[in-house]
Amino acid sequence: MWFVDLMDIREFSDGGQDLYIRMAASELEAEHGHKKKLTILVAAITSAFFGMLLFGSFYIYKVFRNMTEVDQLNDEEDMDLPLFDLLTIAIATDNFSNMNKMGEGGFRPVYKVI
Repeated sequence: MWFVDLMDIREFSDGGQDLYIRMAASELEAEHGHKKKLTILVAAITSAFFGMLLFGSFYIYKVFRNMTEVDQLNDEEDMDLPLFDLLTIAIATDNFSNMNKMGEGGFRPVYKVI
């Protein structure tokens, strides 16, 4: 058994010779173990990133979809009120006569329709 670093003092000009060393399987697994750990770490970080990206995209989709549905409901509710043109309102209030004025509102005068 050899317990110190292996050093070769001689240098060969013809490319050298092959030296085969028997190593314990635990030492080989230790070298490959670091690569496995690194691979698992990179895979976990990548998966977490894409998971958050997918969740964020889904969340944004739901928020915009809900906003669109609320806008559509507001548009439908607005359609419940009848729309009149200015000529029809002028005729109904006797051309905005002071006789038909009921009072002042927060924005404009309020008229009674005859």
